[in-house]
Amino acid sequence: MQETILYIAVSIDGYIATETGAIDWLDLDRVPFAPSSQYTQFYDTIGAVVMGNKTYKQIMTELAVDNYPYKDVQSYIFTHQPTTNTDSMTFLNEQVDVALPKIQEATEGNIRIVGGNGVIQPLIEKNLIDTYIITVIPVFLGRGIPLFESFDSDRYEYIMKATTLENGMVTYTFKK
Repeated sequence: MQETILYIAVSIDGYIATETGAIDWLDLDRVPFAPSSQYTQFYDTIGAVVMGNKTYKQIMTELAVDNYPYKDVQSYIFTHQPTTNTDSMTFLNEQVDVALPKIQEATEGNIRIVGGNGVIQPLIEKNLIDTYIITVIPVFLGRGIPLFESFDSDRYEYIMKATTLENGMVTYTFKK
C-alpha cells in the first residue's frame, strides 16, 4: 500500500531551518551525518519526492551541487514561478494538498515529502501524511522555522517507534 511519508531532519529544539531558511547547521563537518542503512532501505521504496521550490534550490546549490539525489524518481516541485518540466521533474503552481491525490495516482511506490514548510504545513493540517520519519540532529538552533506549527493534535493517532542510528542520532517514526 502506498504511503505519503515526511522524512526530515530537525534540530533538538524542533527547527528544520534557521530564521532565514538556512540549513548550514546540517554541515557534514559539524554533525556526524552519513546516510544510514535505514535511509537506504527507505529510499528503495519511494517512487516520487515532493518539495517546494526553495528546498529544491537549496538541494541544487548547497546540499548536492551537480548531484541531484532524486534523479531516479519523479520529483514534484511546487513553485509560483513558471518553470519548464523535464522527464523526471514536474513543476506545479497549485496547492500541495489539492495536487497530492493526482501525484499519488501517478506514482508507483511511496511518496517522500522532502520540505519545506510551505509544502509540509498544508499536508499536516489536512492529515495527509501517513508516516512521519523525523531524525533529530544534535544541534540547538534557538530559533528558526519550526517543523510543526499549531495544529489540532487530537485528530491524529500514531504508533511511535524510536531508533538510535549508527551515528548516534535518533529517528522517530510515527505511523497512522
